[in-house]
Amino acid sequence: MWGYINTDGEWAIDPQFQQAWRFSEGLAAVSLDNEHGAYIDTGGQFVIGPEHGDYGRCWGEEDCRFADGLAAKPNESGDWGYIDKSGAWAIEPRFAGVGVFSEGLAVVSTPHGTKYGYIDTAGEWVIEPQFSQATPFTRTTP
Repeated sequence: MWGYINTDGEWAIDPQFQQAWRFSEGLAAVSLDNEHGAYIDTGGQFVIGPEHGDYGRCWGEEDCRFADGLAAKPNESGDWGYIDKSGAWAIEPRFAGVGVFSEGLAVVSTPHGTKYGYIDTAGEWVIEPQFSQATPFTRTTP
């Protein structure tokens, strides 16, 4: 079981989770079992969930975290979208896969995961799906 320790090495949140991800924007995704996930605050209180939602299916540890106020989540049929900090759908599930927001954009894949592009926090395409692979967006200046 997983929990969280403080900087003194003491349990801040007792081990009670099947999986636990790092905190971001004050919340952390946790898995209670193979079918139920939730988000907890830094005091260990449930903020979102527990509800059905396999947070373990994220592409990687980072993809479950909140960024720009949104976190990736699958629906019951396996399509991915984004929830806000109340647990409501901010971007309805319609993607085969999604990544964490970075600099206001997130990489997402079209149905069947055939092409990748980037959406903004409103769920609008900023860079249309055209790539066979893509990673989190990072802006650089010349």
